[in-house]
Amino acid sequence: RVQPVSPTDVDAHLLFRCCISNRSVMGRTAVMREYGYDNDFLRCQDYDLLVRMSPRHRLGNMPEILVEARQHAGQITRATLDIGDRLKQRIAARQLDELGLAYTGSDLTAHVGLSRTRKSGLVPDRALLDWAEGWLDGLLSANRRVRRYDERALGDAVGEVWLKLCAGAFSGGSRGALGRFFRSSLRRGATAGFRRTMAAGAARRWLPERQASNIA
Repeated sequence: RVQPVSPTDVDAHLLFRCCISNRSVMGRTAVMREYGYDNDFLRCQDYDLLVRMSPRHRLGNMPEILVEARQHAGQITRATLDIGDRLKQRIAARQLDELGLAYTGSDLTAHVGLSRTRKSGLVPDRALLDWAEGWLDGLLSANRRVRRYDERALGDAVGEVWLKLCAGAFSGGSRGALGRFFRSSLRRGATAGFRRTMAAGAARRWLPERQASNIA
């Protein structure tokens, strides 16, 4: 995965997913001890920690891919997907509260699923695109009011999510999804996400098969 690099981009992408690999994290000991893991989180401790740190500290990624991860059927992540979903919803709820955005339980569920439609095998349909377009636009509007995230960075993160949703719908047979992508104002932030997607594709083509399949 080619992740966002700059602190403002990382901060914005954390609204949708954990974009820093926990196995590679380095930080000041005093800061890590100040925040620490929340023991109520049996899963997603790293995501929760990063979200709590990001408003006050600059978090970034190295621009090079330096980490490999072995994937196997016995991973705790795969065995506890339901727990992970519930905890990610708790994390998302806290972030949405900071934006002052009203939401329902179904909004939380759908929000957490936005960044992993491809991984879950979900093909976005018209109903999901309808909801997502309004929801993502609402995130941008709320942020303009409270100024929690860098406006350009959040626009890029939202544009990347919108691009992947429309691309998934198009790949699933919805030919109208391409036109819908370009008609929406959300497309304006999609350039950075498109570059990252292309870079990830290049990495999969040029790295040895074993490395490419295990990049995290």
